[in-house]
Amino acid sequence: MKKEMFASKEKIKHFLAKRPDITSFSFCDNPPANDKVWGGTIQFDDRSDWEKWPARYAIADSSYIKTFNIKLVAGHNFNDNPKNPELINQKWLGILDMRTHMIS
Repeated sequence: MKKEMFASKEKIKHFLAKRPDITSFSFCDNPPANDKVWGGTIQFDDRSDWEKWPARYAIADSSYIKTFNIKLVAGHNFNDNPKNPELINQKWLGILDMRTHMIS
């Protein structure tokens, strides 16, 4: 690709979308099968102690699920301009559900 194409995500997106040999693409930091993980510890508002497990995350766009053939079991995908773009996996859902029961 030419240097000037990297200047704009929209230019790259348009270029890739026009290629018949590319069926799907995502602007993300890594695919789901990659061993590289981002994350850190978290602290909930209602607790003084930090959690002992790390919260992991991936940086992705709304095409991530389609591109990597990830089944969305509930809810909906986010768009590319949301205020709080968050998708969680079933493990996180279990943690949040346990916390809801502990707080109630």
